[in-house]
Amino acid sequence: MLFVAPTRSPHSNSKRALTSIAVAAITISVTLGRTNIVDATELLYVHAQALQEEMLCSQKDALSRAFCFQSMVSARKEHLGMVLDVLDACQYSRLQDTAFDLEWAMANGLMSKTFSEAPFNSTAIYARSAGSGKKTYTSTETSYETQATEYLMATVEHCTRPALSEGQQWTAQRLGPMRGFGGYDWHSFAWNDAGQFRENLAAGPVWVLAYAFLPVTSANRPLGVPPIHIHHQHTTSGQDLFDSLKGLTWGHPNRYGTTGVEFDTHGDRQCHSAQGGVACLVSSLPPGFGMKVEWAMQTVGELNDVRPLDSPALSFYVSHTWLWTKTPPARQVGRLLTGIAHPHLRDIARNPAAYQSGSTKTGAKDGGGGNGTRTQRQHESSLLEFDPSSKQMAEYLMWGELNFAPYNLTTFDHFWHTHHEFTADMWLLAGPSTNYGLGEGTPFWDRITNLTPLGLDIEGAAQLILSHIRLQSTTCAAGRGSGSDGGISERLQRPDGQAVRRVGAAPAAFGAACANRLLCIMDQRRLESVSGQLVPRMQMASCGAMRLGMNDVVTMVSFHKSLMPIASIVHHYQHAAWYAYYVADQEGETIPNMIYDQILPDFQL
Repeated sequence: MLFVAPTRSPHSNSKRALTSIAVAAITISVTLGRTNIVDATELLYVHAQALQEEMLCSQKDALSRAFCFQSMVSARKEHLGMVLDVLDACQYSRLQDTAFDLEWAMANGLMSKTFSEAPFNSTAIYARSAGSGKKTYTSTETSYETQATEYLMATVEHCTRPALSEGQQWTAQRLGPMRGFGGYDWHSFAWNDAGQFRENLAAGPVWVLAYAFLPVTSANRPLGVPPIHIHHQHTTSGQDLFDSLKGLTWGHPNRYGTTGVEFDTHGDRQCHSAQGGVACLVSSLPPGFGMKVEWAMQTVGELNDVRPLDSPALSFYVSHTWLWTKTPPARQVGRLLTGIAHPHLRDIARNPAAYQSGSTKTGAKDGGGGNGTRTQRQHESSLLEFDPSSKQMAEYLMWGELNFAPYNLTTFDHFWHTHHEFTADMWLLAGPSTNYGLGEGTPFWDRITNLTPLGLDIEGAAQLILSHIRLQSTTCAAGRGSGSDGGISERLQRPDGQAVRRVGAAPAAFGAACANRLLCIMDQRRLESVSGQLVPRMQMASCGAMRLGMNDVVTMVSFHKSLMPIASIVHHYQHAAWYAYYVADQEGETIPNMIYDQILPDFQL
């Protein structure tokens, strides 16, 4: 029996309650006069918003519809309320303290190859750096080396609580207290065996039904941004910060040919206030679905206190909560976390040991006017340069091809992740990059192209890409299509000779003639004004479920420029990520529990 939400929670509101409150408010306003009309109108708006959400969800395909209902504002608040009830009921037990030796760290540097000789326990760490007063854009691999100035003591605590449904359990962990003083200071943390799942995994996989990552006060009240920004948080079986600090490989491939990053949260995961706010930091699957955890995981992440520099001390914790079971669900759901990567990443994937912690330069070219493309590789990020003193500030196009062979997947519930202040748009296109004038022999041969030296801006580059869709549409509508699919038929076969079943937004194969089209675009309602500042907020991508066969290729494109005025040069680590859930295209087929970035080249089941 799968988890059923409680009928009452002190932290939550049901849709039925909203309806009753709205009707009551109308009655009161009629009885008492004009004073309460505004209140009634606001409540009616909330109710109308819920009805509109339900109508929009009902129009989606079956998979998207089930997950859409879970993302309605009323459902999100219900899920957050349940998590907060668990945290309030927790009686934490101490697991371990972070260990540190500041004198050694200052003498040797945290990234020293002699890290293994240090008196760190290599199981938990908390590091803090002072803020500069402004937002910075850096990369995971360099943050401990270049930012951390204090290695502080904090405690990892653990709690379990029973769930309402038999065979299910809540597990909560927190690390803290942390102390922030504003100025965009950094709080870096990691601990091993997240959720204490290692022992349970000895008897087979764990199935996660709900997950939350929240910065909270000591009283378990969520802290959204502002004041606390989640730069990133990974709960991962494939990445190991302690290995990275020793100079070893950052990511370890698993038996599915990918790196396990089972859960993550970033700063653009919080919703607009009217859409649930911090409630969006809770992910809850519909009944009948579960996410498979097969290996022990590590939690690693970084937070920022975005209050003004030298603000009063703010004490807070990082809190994880899982609802899980050992009983397999009716249907496994996986999580896709991929995006635009440098070409050399394919070589890294073939030889992971060659990818050491730190930077790998992939070349640079001068675009003129101080706006050259700087393609220094940092994890999945690329360094872009924006110089307000140049004649024309740089605008960039990034692109990459994605394929997930040998798996046949149906993806749905899509959203984007990026550093929004320097991102104008993100697209997903059906078929290979050559269909859209990208790649060798084109102005966009570099997967990170500075448009400014080419005499282009984002609008011009976007129109060039779209022209390939329009031209094809005109040709095909007139019956002048060549009928050739560029050899895609030969590739659309499984190793056993069976045809790959594939259905996208239209029945044509992604690589076939007359199949060029936009699959997903960015919802531009992704920024919210908070105290005069624009803050990134989560918005689902504008697309439905799509089936990606093992030989299907999609092209991802992103456009980057500074969306806000800047006073001085910015070296900005940017990445463009595509998130989605997926299920096996046909029941019984093997799928990974998650896909991070890509499947290793030439990987076979």
